[in-house]
Amino acid sequence: LAPALGCAALVPAFPHWSSSASGGFGAPSRLSDYVELSFSTGKYYSHSVWFLRDTGLEGRLWNDYFMGGYLGYWLTPELRCFVNGTLNFPPDAGVDFWAIREQRGVRPGESYLDVLDRRGVNLLIGVGLPVARDARLAPLYTTALLEGAAGWIPVFRDVRSAVYLRLDAENRENLERVARYYAEQGVPFDRAHGFDPA
Repeated sequence: LAPALGCAALVPAFPHWSSSASGGFGAPSRLSDYVELSFSTGKYYSHSVWFLRDTGLEGRLWNDYFMGGYLGYWLTPELRCFVNGTLNFPPDAGVDFWAIREQRGVRPGESYLDVLDRRGVNLLIGVGLPVARDARLAPLYTTALLEGAAGWIPVFRDVRSAVYLRLDAENRENLERVARYYAEQGVPFDRAHGFDPA
């Protein structure tokens, strides 16, 4: 009993003795910060999210798990997220989510592009940089997930994120929305090849 009580007593001190001090877990370090501080735009790759909102794109969006709630706040009901960050989705959706993330199929002879097609995904938001992380953590790099993929074009790209659009007849209206958005901004955009960040 004494060791258990001793461990329990150390829990509140952990953030002060570890590398996670001052909100290192992403949570505010003071109670008042929950009300006073704004959200972290960098943590949620907001520029790509705002691009999706400002262009008015519609359909089914594949996204990384942790982004679900943030994306839902900014983009619902026009865009439906693949996973919403609450584990409130069927097990087969989780299997397909990881297959897409790991660029592999689920069914025999299937590729991850086939999984996207089977799930009716017409937009994908990729995030992260190709940098080394703690080996105990899952890699966070989906920015280049569809780079050069047949049937998909990039419609937004910055250093840390990208948005891809499926090129098909059902997505023609979304393609026109992107083209109008860039025309209004005076930015070149190619309907066949997508956005060229260079």
